[in-house]
Amino acid sequence: MSFAIFLLQIVMETRLNDIEHRRASERALQDIRQQVAVSPSLEGYDFHTGEIKDLSGFYFVNKNLSAADFRNMTLKHGNFAGANLSRAYLDGAKLHDANLTFAKLENAFLPGAELIDADLTQACLRSADLKGADLTGADLTGADLSDARVDSETVWMNGRKRQCRSSECFLPERRVPGKSCG
Repeated sequence: MSFAIFLLQIVMETRLNDIEHRRASERALQDIRQQVAVSPSLEGYDFHTGEIKDLSGFYFVNKNLSAADFRNMTLKHGNFAGANLSRAYLDGAKLHDANLTFAKLENAFLPGAELIDADLTQACLRSADLKGADLTGADLTGADLSDARVDSETVWMNGRKRQCRSSECFLPERRVPGKSCG
């Protein structure tokens, strides 16, 4: 066998493996779409495993995603309005322009999460871990940030358009009068 034929075989095998890998990823993404569409509760679901890293634009409205694992995933433009994300793992997740209005993120893990321009209006972030999170441009109107954990790496942009990078950051309204996250 000549060296040229040997190289051609390697190239062909690599291309076939890439095609198979792409098809497997597409099937996995379709399985996730179907699971999200039919199940009201995805409590503890591990979205993090496998090859799927981007769930941008997914519709999770009013879903129970308690303790779900979204670590380091891209969830840009995702719709989580009214979703229960309590104890969810969102560390390093990219939630740019995500809709998290009325979402329950109590005790959620958000270290290093990018919530840039996210809508967190009336969200419950009680006791959430926001260490190192980037909330630049996020709408936190009426959000409950009681006992939220922040550090010097947390970036805030509150309703008064004041941005700071220190642990003394002004936190927007800590509680919604007359309303509980419960």
